[in-house]
Amino acid sequence: MTPESTGKRRGPRVRHFVLALVAALVLLGASWIIPNWKDLAAFLPMPAHTYARFMAMQLFVEGRSEEEARNWSKLPLPILGSVKIDRAAKSVTVTAYFFRATARWVDERHGVVLE
Repeated sequence: MTPESTGKRRGPRVRHFVLALVAALVLLGASWIIPNWKDLAAFLPMPAHTYARFMAMQLFVEGRSEEEARNWSKLPLPILGSVKIDRAAKSVTVTAYFFRATARWVDERHGVVLE
Protein backbone atom coordinates (compact mmCIF):
# COMPACT_ATOMS: atom_id res chain seq x y z
CA MET A 1 0.00 0.00 0.00
CA THR A 2 1.12 3.49 -0.70
CA PRO A 3 1.01 6.28 1.94
CA GLU A 4 -1.73 8.03 -0.03
CA SER A 5 -4.08 5.06 0.13
CA THR A 6 -3.34 4.52 3.85
CA GLY A 7 -4.14 8.18 4.61
CA LYS A 8 -7.44 7.93 2.79
CA ARG A 9 -8.44 4.90 4.83
CA ARG A 10 -7.46 6.41 8.20
CA GLY A 11 -9.38 9.63 7.63
CA PRO A 12 -12.88 8.11 7.89
CA ARG A 13 -11.83 5.87 10.80
CA VAL A 14 -10.48 8.80 12.79
CA ARG A 15 -13.52 10.91 11.94
CA HIS A 16 -15.89 8.12 13.05
CA PHE A 17 -13.93 7.63 16.27
CA VAL A 18 -14.04 11.35 17.09
CA LEU A 19 -17.76 11.54 16.33
CA ALA A 20 -18.44 8.45 18.47
CA LEU A 21 -16.38 9.96 21.31
CA VAL A 22 -18.25 13.26 21.12
CA ALA A 23 -21.61 11.45 21.02
CA ALA A 24 -20.64 9.35 24.05
CA LEU A 25 -19.61 12.49 25.99
CA VAL A 26 -22.87 14.25 25.10
CA LEU A 27 -24.91 11.22 26.20
CA LEU A 28 -22.90 10.93 29.41
CA GLY A 29 -23.40 14.63 30.18
CA ALA A 30 -27.12 14.43 29.40
CA SER A 31 -27.51 11.33 31.57
CA TRP A 32 -26.14 13.36 34.50
CA ILE A 33 -27.85 16.70 33.77
CA ILE A 34 -31.38 15.38 33.19
CA PRO A 35 -31.87 13.70 36.60
CA ASN A 36 -30.14 16.59 38.40
CA TRP A 37 -31.81 19.44 36.52
CA LYS A 38 -33.95 20.56 39.49
CA ASP A 39 -30.85 20.98 41.67
CA LEU A 40 -28.85 22.66 38.90
CA ALA A 41 -31.67 25.12 38.20
CA ALA A 42 -31.85 25.98 41.91
CA PHE A 43 -28.08 26.51 42.08
CA LEU A 44 -27.64 28.88 39.13
CA PRO A 45 -28.96 32.07 40.81
CA MET A 46 -27.04 31.44 44.05
CA PRO A 47 -23.63 32.92 43.09
CA ALA A 48 -25.15 36.26 42.03
CA HIS A 49 -27.26 36.53 45.20
CA THR A 50 -24.44 35.47 47.52
CA TYR A 51 -21.87 37.82 45.99
CA ALA A 52 -24.30 40.77 46.01
CA ARG A 53 -25.15 40.23 49.65
CA PHE A 54 -21.52 39.73 50.72
CA MET A 55 -20.44 42.88 48.91
CA ALA A 56 -23.30 44.97 50.35
CA MET A 57 -22.59 43.75 53.89
CA GLN A 58 -18.89 44.55 53.61
CA LEU A 59 -19.44 47.97 52.05
CA PHE A 60 -22.43 49.30 53.97
CA VAL A 61 -22.42 47.37 57.26
CA GLU A 62 -18.71 46.85 57.90
CA GLY A 63 -17.65 50.07 56.15
CA ARG A 64 -14.79 48.46 54.22
CA SER A 65 -13.26 49.82 51.05
CA GLU A 66 -14.33 48.42 47.70
CA GLU A 67 -11.07 46.50 47.28
CA GLU A 68 -11.37 44.93 50.75
CA ALA A 69 -15.00 44.03 50.06
CA ARG A 70 -14.09 42.38 46.75
CA ASN A 71 -11.32 40.37 48.39
CA TRP A 72 -13.57 39.25 51.25
CA SER A 73 -16.50 38.44 48.97
CA LYS A 74 -14.62 36.17 46.58
CA LEU A 75 -16.39 32.91 45.84
CA PRO A 76 -14.75 29.67 44.71
CA LEU A 77 -16.79 30.05 41.51
CA PRO A 78 -16.00 32.54 38.79
CA ILE A 79 -18.47 35.40 38.67
CA LEU A 80 -19.21 35.88 35.00
CA GLY A 81 -20.83 39.23 34.52
CA SER A 82 -20.77 42.58 36.18
CA VAL A 83 -20.83 44.19 39.61
CA LYS A 84 -22.39 47.63 39.98
CA ILE A 85 -22.13 49.51 43.27
CA ASP A 86 -24.53 52.39 43.90
CA ARG A 87 -23.31 54.20 47.02
CA ALA A 88 -26.16 56.72 46.94
CA ALA A 89 -28.82 53.99 47.07
CA LYS A 90 -26.56 51.75 49.19
CA SER A 91 -27.05 48.82 46.83
CA VAL A 92 -24.95 46.31 44.94
CA THR A 93 -26.19 44.68 41.73
CA VAL A 94 -24.44 41.56 40.43
CA THR A 95 -25.03 39.73 37.16
CA ALA A 96 -23.76 36.16 37.04
CA TYR A 97 -24.79 33.10 35.04
CA PHE A 98 -27.63 35.05 33.36
CA PHE A 99 -29.16 36.04 36.72
CA ARG A 100 -29.25 39.49 38.27
CA ALA A 101 -29.34 40.08 42.02
CA THR A 102 -29.52 43.32 43.97
CA ALA A 103 -28.67 43.58 47.65
CA ARG A 104 -29.61 46.80 49.41
CA TRP A 105 -28.87 48.23 52.86
CA VAL A 106 -32.25 49.04 54.42
CA ASP A 107 -31.59 50.23 57.97
CA GLU A 108 -30.00 49.26 61.26
CA ARG A 109 -32.78 46.82 62.16
CA HIS A 110 -33.18 45.05 58.79
CA GLY A 111 -29.59 45.24 57.56
CA VAL A 112 -28.94 44.08 53.98
CA VAL A 113 -31.80 42.52 52.03
CA LEU A 114 -31.98 40.90 48.61
CA GLU A 115 -34.48 42.45 46.24
